[in-house]
Amino acid sequence: MPNIKSSKKDVISSKIAYERNKAEKTALKTIIKKFDAALESGDHAAAEAAHKVAVKAVDKAALKGLMHKNTAARRKKHDSASEQDGLTENSLKISPSDYSEGVFSFVGKAHCFFRARCGGNRYTLGNCSIPYCR
Repeated sequence: MPNIKSSKKDVISSKIAYERNKAEKTALKTIIKKFDAALESGDHAAAEAAHKVAVKAVDKAALKGLMHKNTAARRKKHDSASEQDGLTENSLKISPSDYSEGVFSFVGKAHCFFRARCGGNRYTLGNCSIPYCR
C-alpha cells in the first residue's frame, strides 16, 4: 500500500475502474452468448434481434475503451457472417461427398481446410476460387 495520499487515491480509483470494467465485459460476453444461442436455435427473428443488441453492445464497448476498435469491427464482421451463414440451409447440411473435397462436418457447421489460403470464415463453406473450397 502506498504512503502518498494521491497514490492511495489512485489505488482506490483503479479498483473501482477494474470492477466496473469487469462487470461491463461480463455483460458484453453474456449478450454475445445470447446471440450465439439464438443463432444455434435456428430462430431467424430471435437471431436478428439478438444480433442488433450484440452489435450495439460491441459498439458501446469500443467507444468506452473496453475493447479495441479493430477488435470490435472484427467481432461485428464475424457475427454478421455467422448470422447469414448460420440461418441458411446449405451451411447446416453437408453431403457425404464433401468429405473427399476437403470439407468435413463439425457440430452442424462446416470447416474449410483451405481457409488459411482463401481467407474464408471457419464456419462457412468458403466461396473462393480454390478447387474444392466451394
